[in-house]
Amino acid sequence: MKKLGILLIALSLLVVGTSYNIGLLSERQSAIYLSGVLFLAGVICFGFGVVAKEESENIKAFALWTFLTTIVSLIGMKVVTDIQEAKRLQEEINGTVTVKANGLMWKRCSVGQTWTGTTCSGAATKMTWTDAMKLTSNFAGHNDWRLPTKAELMQLVVCSDGKSDTDGSCTNYMTVTRPTINTTYFPNTPSVWFWSSSPGAGFSSNAWGVYFYYGYSYGYYKSSYGNVRLVR
Repeated sequence: MKKLGILLIALSLLVVGTSYNIGLLSERQSAIYLSGVLFLAGVICFGFGVVAKEESENIKAFALWTFLTTIVSLIGMKVVTDIQEAKRLQEEINGTVTVKANGLMWKRCSVGQTWTGTTCSGAATKMTWTDAMKLTSNFAGHNDWRLPTKAELMQLVVCSDGKSDTDGSCTNYMTVTRPTINTTYFPNTPSVWFWSSSPGAGFSSNAWGVYFYYGYSYGYYKSSYGNVRLVR
């Protein structure tokens, strides 16, 4: 019983540790609840293993302690998930989405579009890299919005077949569903390329962009016109 308890506790810590990289928002909730159940089961198994050879009074005391621990843990998880859900709902209202893995907050709409509360309306604005780098915005109570780096923008690429290269580009880019982004979080995204703040390596006239049609990055002339999505 003790070994089983240790195994369950270790598994619960593994689940809660990896849950922070599962997705953007509330996908982590189920994993956190699963982790809590595994942890409590591990504590119960370990405890009964420890007191199995002791007198019945100790078993009763352990049973009471386990019950109280379970109640406190469930209340704690409920409070945490309620806070997370409130934050998620607020982000849905103000048109932002936060990636839990790295803490980056993104505008759900491309520059030029308007968040309606459920989707992005209107046409995205195209601009040169120089103009995109000059953009400022006071949105959702924040004024530190900026153009994302190439690496940050590539993290938004989603390959419908789940196959990607080491840099996040879609391997089978000819057959993936377009746009190559999570349209639940970024609705009405044009299947075009978006500017990053990263200048092109070795070419002063170029800068990196990410093409959300094929799902890969590419160097474009700074004088070209591309779309923009801001991050903070």
